Amino acid sequence: MRISIIVVDENDVQLDLLNVEQVIVIDDVQYAVVQNDTQQSFCKIVKEYDQTMRLVDIVDDAEFEMVKKTFLSALAPH
Repeated sequence: MRISIIVVDENDVQLDLLNVEQVIVIDDVQYAVVQNDTQQSFCKIVKEYDQTMRLVDIVDDAEFEMVKKTFLSALAPH
């Protein structure tokens, strides 16, 4: 199952369309593998106080590389 998310600015102008391809969990933290028309990347999934979910950029380079490495190793043949 794939989830599509429309990214908008504060004026509800569409900025991008992201497709959540996969969700992975590392140390009880959920990360989304997202893709738009041109690239694939990773976001952290944050649960808000009202129980909604939000995708946020991973700003720590080491955390981003750890998520990328974990995702790629899961794709590699065993």
